[in-house]
Amino acid sequence: WTFTVNDKLPETPVKLEADDFNLVFSNLAAPEKIESPFAFSTTFQRKGRIEITGAASLFEESVRMKTRLKQIPLVAFAPYVAEQLNLVLTDGYIDARLNSAVDAGPGPVKVAFDGDIGINRFYLLDGLHREDLLKWEDLQIAGISAKMQPLTLEIDSITLSEYFAKVLIDENANLNLTEAFRKQERGDTQVVQEPVIATDTQKSDIGIGTVTLQGGRVNFTDRNLPRPFHADMRELGGRIKGLSSEPETRATVDLRGSLRNQSPLEISGVINPLAEDLFLDLKLKFEDIELSPLSVYSGTYVGYLIDKGKLNLELEYYIEEEQLKARNAIFLDQFSFGKAVESDKAISLPVKLAVALLKDRRGEIHLDIPVFGSLDDPQFSIPGVVWTVIKNLLIKAATSPFALLGALVGAGGDEDFSIVSFEYGSARLSSAEKDKLQRMAQALASRPGLEVEISGYIDPENDAEGYRREQLAMQIKRLKYLDLVKEAKLPEGTRVEDVVVTAEEYADYLWQVYREADFPKPRSFIGTIKKLPEAEMEKLIYANTSATEDQLADLAEARAESVQNFLIEEGELARERVFLKKSDIKAVPDQEADTRARVELDAAVR
Repeated sequence: WTFTVNDKLPETPVKLEADDFNLVFSNLAAPEKIESPFAFSTTFQRKGRIEITGAASLFEESVRMKTRLKQIPLVAFAPYVAEQLNLVLTDGYIDARLNSAVDAGPGPVKVAFDGDIGINRFYLLDGLHREDLLKWEDLQIAGISAKMQPLTLEIDSITLSEYFAKVLIDENANLNLTEAFRKQERGDTQVVQEPVIATDTQKSDIGIGTVTLQGGRVNFTDRNLPRPFHADMRELGGRIKGLSSEPETRATVDLRGSLRNQSPLEISGVINPLAEDLFLDLKLKFEDIELSPLSVYSGTYVGYLIDKGKLNLELEYYIEEEQLKARNAIFLDQFSFGKAVESDKAISLPVKLAVALLKDRRGEIHLDIPVFGSLDDPQFSIPGVVWTVIKNLLIKAATSPFALLGALVGAGGDEDFSIVSFEYGSARLSSAEKDKLQRMAQALASRPGLEVEISGYIDPENDAEGYRREQLAMQIKRLKYLDLVKEAKLPEGTRVEDVVVTAEEYADYLWQVYREADFPKPRSFIGTIKKLPEAEMEKLIYANTSATEDQLADLAEARAESVQNFLIEEGELARERVFLKKSDIKAVPDQEADTRARVELDAAVR
């Protein structure tokens, strides 16, 4: 016999042909418990061959059979695929050896089968862009053993060889994988798929011994850029062993490949994707990825081309009970931006400054970005969290670069190098601030791409009185300094500000300053200057000591110079890296600070 089926419902009509159709039944009988042997064979679409032999029992409503499929062309069913999805099936053949049994007797229908299935020369196109989407040379599913009601499926091995997949972002920023599997509309009528209502939720039992991948290639293309970007992952292969739906089981993963045949990648760990609750503990390692080919991205979204650099990634992802814990270790080696380019999509953040802050003296950038979240949360996104962390780094580089530097290298990870505080009225650095500047200088020594900009400030409410106190203290120190010089008791290298005046000496030196000061003072009846209590003399000295805006401006400048000199002389920074910067000396800090008697440090790219 020859059977021909013409189906004109699909947009592309389907014609299915079965030639040389042979069916032989023997010993058909009922109600006797007799098995009836049968044999069936046909040629399908002039290429494929279907051969089935077995035996049936009409009384028991059962059938046992052996099925052999040879070179069954999948392209015969391509119009049905295109009718439902944006996919074009152009090639592929099924070969199979299956043993099956169906028992439809009393009780639920029982179905069981075992054997091997192969799908070869498979070729699937993206129907919207008419480009390769998925293809492989050979897919073998071996050692199948399955039963229905409930589903029990055991597979010894799945082997996929010489495969290719393409991920495409088109000119309109559409992802081919999303668009390809989207339901199509035909005319004004959209096919609506009725929901399947499960009446029996019996637990399935699935196990796969080994999944082997060999000779794989994944192409990524992005055309939603001024210049298209292409990347290839090649020689993707490896093994996943021990997949099972049992909750406590863990399958081992060992996959390897390379980017553009140069940069190696490794994926290793354990997973349990078939269990009801997903478990995953994977490590992904990518090494020596050249970054200059990514200039089309950096130019579009950052505003600079990439001059050079290599990227290394070590990603650790752990999922249990719908909770994700991840670590993203990023290592950029010798990374640097090149020339600026115009782009209306570029972020307006100081990326060059951020790179200079992050890069150490060896030209390395190390970032460790943790990610935590619930997979049940629809707002949670791993790329979104990582981008938020990086964006926050850029914002901090723009607003407070030395606070970021302190977070990167400071003790405890939260030291703020951006502000140096002073006692009211003073331009002397305290021991604590010197220690902080020393640590900052060490950090700057490892960031040769940074320059320091120093701005001095005063506190209008407190620095005037502090300035008066400081002037009196310096006059007293100066008097003792001169005495030590006269007595030849001054240690070598001692400066006026280093002199220590004891409490016992203070009263005498205060009286000398008070007596010699040029302002009206209480006198005795014979005209001599009265010696007053210390507090009264201090009040009169303060009242007659000026603290003008010009003097306070000099104080702000002296503070900046103190920091500059320390960084150059003690911190051993090159003089050409340290600059004084004029600004509004009374400006209120952007963020609340302990004191407004301060020096602020900013950074710029050399």
